[in-house]
Amino acid sequence: MPAYLIGRVEITDRERYAEYMKVTPAVIERFGGRFIVRGGDVVTLEGPPETHRIVVIEFPTLDQAKAFYNSDQYLEAKKLRQGAATAQFIAMDGCAPPKGNKAPLLLLGLIGVLALGLVLLAFQPTATVGKFPNQFSAAERSEIASLIRHDGYRRAVRAAARGQFKPAWRLICNTRQQSVWRVGNQPDGAIAVHVGIEDKTQTDGYRLCSRYILVKEKGHWKLEGADL
Repeated sequence: MPAYLIGRVEITDRERYAEYMKVTPAVIERFGGRFIVRGGDVVTLEGPPETHRIVVIEFPTLDQAKAFYNSDQYLEAKKLRQGAATAQFIAMDGCAPPKGNKAPLLLLGLIGVLALGLVLLAFQPTATVGKFPNQFSAAERSEIASLIRHDGYRRAVRAAARGQFKPAWRLICNTRQQSVWRVGNQPDGAIAVHVGIEDKTQTDGYRLCSRYILVKEKGHWKLEGADL
């Protein structure tokens, strides 16, 4: 559960206090903390006017907030504040998120999908070229390449929706770089299309990414399966 260190500070010597402000961020970061509020304008909505400087620091736990405040590093930094300000500091637990709350994960998945969509818009898909046998017409080559390319992007979007952003990015990169390296005949008129990326260290000159099985129905090629 996150915890918060809240400070109310009355500054009496701004020059000396500025020296204190220079050294505290590194110490706070070392204990996993981060500033939520660091000075700034204060608007009193109820009660006596607030005239102090307000500081709010978030830590992963209450123990880490206390460990920061009692650390040797902060005790040294605090010496710079002595005689430059008077302060009150309190530490307290924050609110625990509701159990079973999946909203952050869903939000991350949505962000990933949107980011991938922007990538696809910014970088228009390149044609998957490669080594097709001569009996394939230019239209057939384009159709097969389009099916393979779009399957790669679909798998990338699905991975991002599951929060698997690194595999999703790898799928996008592979899809943009890959080429058709081999086409073989299968039973019942199906074909096996080997798709990979050039790699001269390999015996065949390429690193296999996927092997697609396609069949022709009513004059058009259709994805039947894939070994990924």
